[in-house]
Amino acid sequence: MSFEIRNVSDEDLKIKMISYASEYFEVDLPKKIKAGEAAKAKVKLRKEVLRKSFEKSFTFELSDEVKSRFTIPVKRKLAAAARTASKKPGK
Repeated sequence: MSFEIRNVSDEDLKIKMISYASEYFEVDLPKKIKAGEAAKAKVKLRKEVLRKSFEKSFTFELSDEVKSRFTIPVKRKLAAAARTASKKPGK
């Protein structure tokens, strides 16, 4: 999954990872975003969790004067496989 982070300020901003569920996924964030520009980030699930349902998140911080933080949810829900009714052979 990829998403875009847009810097709507007039200053270049650095991005710092604060926390993430490393046992569930990897997050590839840009190191910085120039003023008025956007950059792509990626979340990649680990193979071990592809058959699991979960609700986790990650949080990153910007280098603006208030140290803005953003928490992004990462959710995976697997649906139960539907069973087909078996037919009994006629009498």
